[in-house]
Amino acid sequence: MNNRNLKILLVDRQEIFRIGLKMVLSKATGITVVEDVSTENSILPKIELTKPDIILIDDLETSLRLIKRKIPSRILLLTNIISEDELATIVKAGILGFLEKTASPEELVESIRKLNCGLLTTNPTIATQALRLLITSHDLTAEKTSQLTSREIEILQLVATGRDNKTISNELNISCATVSTHLNNIFCKLGLANRVQATLYALRNGLSSL
Repeated sequence: MNNRNLKILLVDRQEIFRIGLKMVLSKATGITVVEDVSTENSILPKIELTKPDIILIDDLETSLRLIKRKIPSRILLLTNIISEDELATIVKAGILGFLEKTASPEELVESIRKLNCGLLTTNPTIATQALRLLITSHDLTAEKTSQLTSREIEILQLVATGRDNKTISNELNISCATVSTHLNNIFCKLGLANRVQATLYALRNGLSSL
């Protein structure tokens, strides 16, 4: 079993906020802040140097650029009030973790642990907003589930619990390539673009729960 601490990289333009985050996370068991930076140009070198598990970041546009670079770290976006347009962008990009800066220290620590397990990480209010947006732009009715095979439903449920393709392949005793094929079929049949949307679909139709 791997008992090492979760490594966190903090990215925030305000030094006082980074100091506050470090104080909060220093009290959390199993979590270590390996570095903190204030500018986008500093992020990639620090990712290469420290190999963080999770990046706590305050800027959506920077987060989107990091995702395009296919960085291995998971992103937890800490932001002020999220507009519907921003939330739609977050869901479309497949960002699993997003919290408002008004979240409590306990919510932040819990979110870090959930995100590390690959789970959708936000507060119930934002999750409800995300569901509403996805419902507006997609047909998420349960009838679509009937298009899925039993294996595809099984994989959709596993995706919604945060499992990655390798873990799913091990649990179901199938190859990673087969898992990818099933996922592509799921996305195509349901009209979804990524794992975040798949998770929201599963939540909407009672195949998973937060």
